[in-house]
Amino acid sequence: MIDNYYKILGLNENSTQQEIKSAYKKLAILYHPDKTGGNKIAEEKFKLVNNAYQILSDPQQRAQYDLLRNYYQFQATTTYTDFNNSTYSKSYKNAYYQRTHNQYAKNYKGYDRQKAEKEGIAIGSILIFTLLAIVGIYMAINIYLKERLIEKLAEQRKIQLEIVEDYYKKEDFRATLIEIDTLIAGQPSDDEFRGIREEVISELNKRAEASFQKADYQKALKYYLILGDFETIFETEFEYKVALCYKKQNQFDKAIEKLKILINKEPEDFRAWCEIGNIFFYKKQNFEEALPYYDHSKKLVISFYERRYGKAYPMIIEPSNLNKIHFDIFFGRASLNSQLGNLEDAIRDCSWASFLRPKNADVWLLKADCEQKLGNIQNACSNWEEVYSFEPDLVKSTMGKYCR
Repeated sequence: MIDNYYKILGLNENSTQQEIKSAYKKLAILYHPDKTGGNKIAEEKFKLVNNAYQILSDPQQRAQYDLLRNYYQFQATTTYTDFNNSTYSKSYKNAYYQRTHNQYAKNYKGYDRQKAEKEGIAIGSILIFTLLAIVGIYMAINIYLKERLIEKLAEQRKIQLEIVEDYYKKEDFRATLIEIDTLIAGQPSDDEFRGIREEVISELNKRAEASFQKADYQKALKYYLILGDFETIFETEFEYKVALCYKKQNQFDKAIEKLKILINKEPEDFRAWCEIGNIFFYKKQNFEEALPYYDHSKKLVISFYERRYGKAYPMIIEPSNLNKIHFDIFFGRASLNSQLGNLEDAIRDCSWASFLRPKNADVWLLKADCEQKLGNIQNACSNWEEVYSFEPDLVKSTMGKYCR
């Protein structure tokens, strides 16, 4: 017995092509492997639904299927009767053959040979024309089947693209890319599928960057992670932004892990070294773990200065041309050394940090605090005076107490 494709699609034998198409689309989405998480039963159900649609959506295959199905149903009810009739017919034919054989042999001896030759030629001609007709019919059927196959593939393609579009409209970009990659795997030379994929990737990039700029790090991370799963080549900036998103979401271990991967790729990326130090120092309060990362980031950035400006870099560098990360390295290291009691080291780093950002009150206050702890009140007052020049309210009372 063959499968009941109508029952699989939840239809009856009188269903229209539109009803068949609608039922397939609904069930294909319901049992699709991307939606069922690898459920084997659902996967088998999806295969049955797909097979049923392929047969019933093609009028010719559907007609053949209906005929075959009706035949099986008829055969099931007539097998016993056919068996009895065939037994009787065989006995009768054997008896008839015995009675007529001898007489037929006698008549054949007088057969006209010339007439036989003419009949042979006629039969041969008929066979040739019949063969040509069969070949012609076969070619016509083959052309028809190819046309139907093209129509069927076009219809199937349309349904698949509708599924992709449906995922995209719902902003389920991961499912969209999974579906489109499945289509590309089946038809690698299809430029339309590849074009759609590029558009989706481009849209994801735009949304990720826009979210990052708006400080919506949760949404930015969501888009970045999808891109990371479907693209293989990324610039360092992409990896760094993913790490920052993890940090902003308080996923510090994942941020550190991502930054260490980045360091393995780019050992001289002082931003990554500094950022790991920042996480250990400010977020995890692990001072001993943070110090080596700050030390190495400082070493790398000084090496960068010397390569670009030479040994006389302190006299050549224009602070406004440098990214904020340069300030973060020296101020972060100074803050950490202050906590660890390495006050002179902290003062040296504060000196360079204040050169890079002269209007940053925090660095002057930190430097003044270190000088005060070392008993250098005059130096501390000099640093407070720097703050007083642009934010007097911060140090007015302190200066009144210590600076006379």
